[in-house]
Amino acid sequence: MSDWSDVRSFTVDTTAPSIPVLVSPSDAYITNDDTPGFEWDDVVGAYLYQIQIDNDADFSSPVIDVNDLTSSAYTVITALGEDDYYWQVRVRDAAGNWSDYCTARSFSVDTTPPSIPANLEATAEPEGESITISYDEVTDAVLYKISWSRMGASGIIETTKLSYTHTGLINGVEYSYQVKAKDASGNWSDYSDAVEATPQDTTPPSIPANLEATAEPEGESI
Repeated sequence: MSDWSDVRSFTVDTTAPSIPVLVSPSDAYITNDDTPGFEWDDVVGAYLYQIQIDNDADFSSPVIDVNDLTSSAYTVITALGEDDYYWQVRVRDAAGNWSDYCTARSFSVDTTPPSIPANLEATAEPEGESITISYDEVTDAVLYKISWSRMGASGIIETTKLSYTHTGLINGVEYSYQVKAKDASGNWSDYSDAVEATPQDTTPPSIPANLEATAEPEGESI
């Protein structure tokens, strides 16, 4: 009978690793980035990660299905089309056990800019040194950017309102204004056509006070 061979060991592991916890993006995230990035927490004992992205909540036909990730992050390579999507991740250990998929999150890709704000008006206020800018509401807009300029100066005003009073201006100087809108995805419209206004102080001066009339001693004059 021969001697025994060298001893080798092996381990039987049938326990699935922990389910990954998603980090970003948050659920119901809206973005204009068609190649977004995804992150989740590291799992102890992880050997590989699998991410699926689908425009159906049942993940019946994933548009992205990558199962050989060695890190807890993934960035889309081929641009996604405008749509609502869902994503989920699972992990595999060195023994080949796969965890269940985590609870899926949703996100939306929107690369279409909102409409240009219509009916932009700039009205000089009667007391002078101020101009009120107004425009129509844009569907889905979350922010408006007003660009102003005059000879030798310019600036940007950001507001969520449909009108804004620009104060501290120079009377008699023409100011030009344009406006554009931003949606929740971060898309900006083009600027509107410019409108102009010139602040003028039309407020009459105060009535002179303490008016007096004094007869002069030499007569024939007051």
